[in-house]
Amino acid sequence: MNLLINEPNFKNSIMKKLFFVLMLFCFSYATILAQKRIAFLQKPGMMHGPQIGLQNALKAEGYIVDTSYAPFDWEALTGYDLVIVSRATSSGQFMDAVSWNALDVPVMVLNSWCVRDPRMRLINADIVATDTGGQVSADLITKVVPIANGDATYDSVFVGVTIGGAAFTYVKWFYDYLNYYVSDFAADMSTGKPLVMLSDSAKTGAGAVMMARWEPGKEAYPGSGIHVNYRTYLNIGADDNSGLYFNMDSYTDASLKLFLNEVAFLLRQKNGCVPPAIIKQPQRITRAVGTSAIFNVTASGSGRTNQ
Repeated sequence: MNLLINEPNFKNSIMKKLFFVLMLFCFSYATILAQKRIAFLQKPGMMHGPQIGLQNALKAEGYIVDTSYAPFDWEALTGYDLVIVSRATSSGQFMDAVSWNALDVPVMVLNSWCVRDPRMRLINADIVATDTGGQVSADLITKVVPIANGDATYDSVFVGVTIGGAAFTYVKWFYDYLNYYVSDFAADMSTGKPLVMLSDSAKTGAGAVMMARWEPGKEAYPGSGIHVNYRTYLNIGADDNSGLYFNMDSYTDASLKLFLNEVAFLLRQKNGCVPPAIIKQPQRITRAVGTSAIFNVTASGSGRTNQ
């Protein structure tokens, strides 16, 4: 970005100009964010009902939330900034992995049944377990543990959720989980990044991955097909096999924050835009009084650099 400077108090004006540029970028980013549209897929008439709590939380963040379902209009879905496959869905409607891979929009899947190999093909497994064999239990308040990066740091999705990898309460009373562990990611040569796993305090399933993210342009595992945009699995919402009771909004404040953080991350990916920061600025400029000076300010976002 080239700025033309021609004024007497040039020395005092440089930082003002830089501040103006940064504020202009931030204003543009905020404007884009306010217009983000989310397709929240849910099946009409499911006896356990929609995930109203999550929808309301998204709307409170200023997002536009549209609910729809199968048959999927792939062209229409491409027009959204994010597609969320809610827990209130039937996994049998998600068997067209080829079309889902080709959807060039970030997708977040909340339904463990939908990420399996016979469905959207993010996880090379076909087993979803329930903690008590399908019986509702009130003692299933449990915690999860963030999974550290290779350098012992933690993903930015945990900002405001937990500090230093400390375990945090994830669900209030009941969960079902994907019977898939960090070791399985390695064994299956998965390109996914495990982010959260059940803690040792879980009655069963300790170590099972409850959240993972896949970068675009890769196969989730060999033979799964290449997905062209980001994909995230986040286990929120549970049912019991007996069909007696359901709770689609059984999350805690911490897991809700985790959900909203990941939504914000994925929404920044479609257009490669993150809140900008000036990463390069002039260190020293000299000029004669009354003459012009041209200098470059470099502002960097996610994968984009503007001068």
